[in-house]
Formats: sequence, structure tokens, C-alpha cells
Amino acid sequence: MDILFLLKLEQENVLKLTRAFKERVLSSSEGVAGVYAEIKGALKLFFSIDEEFLYQEIGELFPNAHKSIDYGMKLHTEIGVTLAKLDSCIEGSSDNGDLSALSEDLCRAVVQHIEHQQENIIPRMRERIPTQEREDLAEVFSEIKEELVKESPVSRPSGELVI
Repeated sequence: MDILFLLKLEQENVLKLTRAFKERVLSSSEGVAGVYAEIKGALKLFFSIDEEFLYQEIGELFPNAHKSIDYGMKLHTEIGVTLAKLDSCIEGSSDNGDLSALSEDLCRAVVQHIEHQQENIIPRMRERIPTQEREDLAEVFSEIKEELVKESPVSRPSGELVI
């Protein structure tokens, strides 16, 4: 197993949870808070992995990666703003119409972020990092993720969805 496989698993998990949240919001207000807590925890873990592992690795490996890293961080900020607005909606200080629009915004931004990684970062890693080194990075990744999961009890690394 190499780092590219593990990154793809993380991306798929976040996409699945984001889409489940959007579907829950659009279909019913029941259970939205639980699904929201799940996606918020998963995104926190995903962004921590990006910031504490992925961006550091590509920054060291690729001298011109700063544009890609800056763009990823911009998307982290955008998603963070949307999450803050969703917090208000979930807590009841906004109406459900806002919740629907914000769930759409969140899904769009997460998809955009993951597409950016899949189109710009992952292919470069595949081209330029030898297989053995990618396997070694997978071990480092797993250790870092384990530490981050311990620090973030809200997230469920298995991708289990609370509904």
C-alpha cells in the first residue's frame, strides 16, 4: 500500500460524508446535527492531514508546489468559513433555507478541493516519487493520522456515518 492509495481513501471518505450531509439537509431536518458533527470532524482530520503531512511533503519534494499549497489552504479557509456559518444554522440561529444553501456550498468546495488534489498533486507524486518511497510515506502518513485521530475524538476514521 502506498501513500497515493491512502490519500485516495481519505478523499473518498470526506466526499461520501459531505454528500450524505447535503442529502440529509435536502431531504429532512431530522438527524442533520449528527451528520454535521460527523462531516465537521472528518474535515478537521482531513485538513490536518493536508497541513501536517501532505503539504509539508510536497513542499519539500517539489520546489514549485507553493501555488498548489496556497490554493489548497485558500480552500481550507473557504470551507472553514462555511463550517462556521453552518454552526450557526445547526444551533438554530439561522433558517433552514440557509442550511440548504450552505450544504451546497460545502459540497461544492470540498469537491473542488479534492479535484485539485487529484488533478494537480497526486499525479505529480505518482510521477516523481519512486514506489518504495511512496510506500515509506504511507507508513509516515498512517502514524501521523493515528496521532491526529487521538487528538480529534469527534472524527471516525473508519468513515462510519452517524445517521
